[in-house]
Amino acid sequence: MEAKDEIDDALHAQLSAALKIPVEAIKYFDEEAAVVNIQNNCGGANLGATTVNAGGNIYCTFNPIDKLVEVMDENKRLFEELLRARERQIEMMRKMLGRQTRFSLGDACKFFK
Repeated sequence: MEAKDEIDDALHAQLSAALKIPVEAIKYFDEEAAVVNIQNNCGGANLGATTVNAGGNIYCTFNPIDKLVEVMDENKRLFEELLRARERQIEMMRKMLGRQTRFSLGDACKFFK
């Protein structure tokens, strides 16, 4: 078989059955393409080029816990700012109540717009 220039279809069928690969894989085998494929995929040369990262290699360039602490600090700052604004509104309402004998609902709504 190695001495033959071409292999007939019957021998292709026997080889494909023995190797459990399709006949087309034997017929259209390209040695150069196989060598290039092996060179590009051996020893981590093609690491991370797959569309799905099955290995789960995730390299963060930041500390996720530091980011969580930053977000919590920002949330605390915004909440304190909201409380100060609400206290200012309550203080203004108290001043209005002290000046007026009658306090209407419309006057109160002006402060919450």
